[in-house]
Amino acid sequence: MLKFVWAIVLTLASSSGVRAGQASGSYRESRGEFRIGYAIAERDPGSGAVRILLLGEAPQTPGRDRHLDRLEAIGEEAKGGYLILEPVPQGDYFNITVRIENLGYGGGGQYPSEIEIGEEGASGKIEGDVFNGEMNVSFDAEYLPARKKLADLPSGGGEPGAALVEQLKAVASGERAAILRSLPPEHLEEFESMSADEQEETLAMLADFAPTNVEVRGGVLYDGYAIVEFDADESGSPAKGRALLVRDGEQWRIQEVSTTLE
Repeated sequence: MLKFVWAIVLTLASSSGVRAGQASGSYRESRGEFRIGYAIAERDPGSGAVRILLLGEAPQTPGRDRHLDRLEAIGEEAKGGYLILEPVPQGDYFNITVRIENLGYGGGGQYPSEIEIGEEGASGKIEGDVFNGEMNVSFDAEYLPARKKLADLPSGGGEPGAALVEQLKAVASGERAAILRSLPPEHLEEFESMSADEQEETLAMLADFAPTNVEVRGGVLYDGYAIVEFDADESGSPAKGRALLVRDGEQWRIQEVSTTLE
C-alpha cells in the first residue's frame, strides 16, 4: 500500500547524566521491553512546541528534511521502533506516541516526569507508569537543525500551490492517467509493483479520500521542495492541511499530504 502521507492513502545542559543526543533506559509493555539509547528533538519555529524522539540507537540518516514530520520519518527508518513525547510547558503532562514492531498507539496523561525545555534542546527523566507501559529513561536531546528557508510563498502558494491544487483535483477525479501523472517517481514505482486489483483499490481509495475545494493559504520554499498550507473539504467536512511538494525537473509533485478535520 502506498503511503498516505502523500498518502492520502499513498499514510541545554542536563542533570540527567547522559551526553547530548544520548538516552538511557527502557519502555516496558505487554509485548516486552524496548531499550532506549538515543534521543533527538524538534521545536516548531512558530508555536515553540517541542517533541522528543526516543530510539534504540542513533539514526543512520538524521535529517529527513523532505518530510512533513521529520521525527516520525527518522523513527520509521529506525530498527525496532520509536517513541515520541510531546510535553506540555507547565506540569508533568505529556502526550506519547509508541510504535514498536509495526504496532502503534498513543495517548496522553499526567506522568511522573522531569522534563526541561531549553534553547538548544530538551532533557529530562521519566520514571514510572506511562500510558500502556512502564518507562524508566533519562535523555538529553538536541534539536534538529532548522529547515533552511529560501522564501515565503504568497497566498495561493505560487507554483507549488498551483501544482497541489491541480494534482489533488486529478486524484479526486479518479482518472487513472491523471493520478499517475501526479505521482513522484518512487511512488509510481511502488504503484506499478502492485497487482491489478491492488492498483484499482488504491485508485478508488485515493479518489474517495482526496481533499476537494482546496484553497492554498501560503507556505515556504526550500531548496528543492516546498511546504504549503491549505484549507479544503474532506469527506464533506472542512479541513486544514499541509503538503510537501518536491521539484522534479520543471514540475512540482506532491510527496506528502496531511489533513486535520476542523
